[in-house]
Amino acid sequence: MLPTLGHLPVAMITAGLVDRAIDEWELQYGRSTVKNSVAALVLVLDEAVRDGIIARNPAKDRARRRTVGRSPGDEGPTGPRDLALPDKAALERLVAGVIEAADTRRTATW
Repeated sequence: MLPTLGHLPVAMITAGLVDRAIDEWELQYGRSTVKNSVAALVLVLDEAVRDGIIARNPAKDRARRRTVGRSPGDEGPTGPRDLALPDKAALERLVAGVIEAADTRRTATW
């Protein structure tokens, strides 16, 4: 946050600046780093709201967006459930494939 927004007084941070900062971070850093940075920014700006420095937290709307932390073109899973197998039959096929691959390697090395 420091090089992007840290030099600005809190009262000067707008939703547009937050959007541009997050867009820049998404190009430079991984998803986890971006999400953690946004979370810290939201907490800092929440304190500014409580202290009466700003009327509304400009980072909250962006923090709720589903795309926070996603790199452009990142079409991978968005959550752990996306990686789940659809049913028991799929699991059984996967296990059978692993066993077959292990058997093939074992016989190839003997």
